[in-house]
Amino acid sequence: MRKSSSNSPSMGNPLIAVLLVAGVGIGAAALISNLIGSSSGQTKEQADALKRANQLPDPFSDLNRADPPVVPANRTDSSKARAKDTSPEDLLDAAEWVQGTAYASEANVLDEAARAAKKSGDEATYVIKGIAARTKFSAALDEVRDWELKIRDKYGDEDRKVRLVIKEITAWSKAWRRYRKLATSGN
Repeated sequence: MRKSSSNSPSMGNPLIAVLLVAGVGIGAAALISNLIGSSSGQTKEQADALKRANQLPDPFSDLNRADPPVVPANRTDSSKARAKDTSPEDLLDAAEWVQGTAYASEANVLDEAARAAKKSGDEATYVIKGIAARTKFSAALDEVRDWELKIRDKYGDEDRKVRLVIKEITAWSKAWRRYRKLATSGN
């Protein structure tokens, strides 16, 4: 009985098999490419339709083709600071802001107490403190609502102080929403 060796003709050389498969694949790709290239990818009907479409007048020929407007993301000078100071130094001394922040400070204390009560499992205190916090946050938001719109219109959203105001008011709104579903005794 003969022992089979790794060079026996029945096993074949794996490198030759790989080269044979690769050669067949390259040949098939060349054949397909040649067939596609010779027909230019269009049928006679498609070529005729394209020729007729190119003979029609351009429906947009009377429009003035202008360059698109520059969007902030495509600014050429990216070294400019995004935030600026266009508002007066005493903007945050406005009566609306002072009163609103006073309400918000009281609301934050009540918010902390409500969160602590909820964490400890004291549901009754949580509801009482949460409703009180919601009422104070609501008063703060009512106080600054029109003033915020006025300063945003006047100085823009990129002004540093306006951005600070927006950030604070957003935080108040989030805290108010945390307690919006708590029922009051009058409901």
